[in-house]
Amino acid sequence: MLKNYDVDKVLKNYEGPITIFWDIENCAVPKYVRPEDIAGNIRKSLQAHPKINGAVVAFSAYGDFSVISERVRKGCHTTSIKLVDVPNGRKDVADKAILVDMFLFALDNREPCSIMLISGAIDFAPALHILGQCGYTIIVVIPSGVNVSSSLKNAGKYV
Repeated sequence: MLKNYDVDKVLKNYEGPITIFWDIENCAVPKYVRPEDIAGNIRKSLQAHPKINGAVVAFSAYGDFSVISERVRKGCHTTSIKLVDVPNGRKDVADKAILVDMFLFALDNREPCSIMLISGAIDFAPALHILGQCGYTIIVVIPSGVNVSSSLKNAGKYV
């Protein structure tokens, strides 16, 4: 028998705010899918998760919206997804904007809270590992059929 075994720590639920960062340039909405359905499915998945019990306090999509269809922009808008327009004049501008906002969220919200990233970009792996080590619950959503680095997959508690 183990001494000082804390069952509550092993079975703990992750409560607290959840924020969602969507790299919509690298994880675009397929033409045959409605953006409203994507947003609804993500929210329903979080509500149904057995361990994550927080409320979604922010859901933001980052990209150059001058090249994203009106259908996608309207769908995001009607489901309260904040559109963060990042004009694509330089490489990885949207990724850098996501990283800044991710760390600002972490500064404003102490753990326990959850950060969901929808992306397949390896650039996020170091930041996600650091946030995970600081006690934040990291959820990585990778589009099907996208081959990504194991370091990005391993950055998330839930993938």
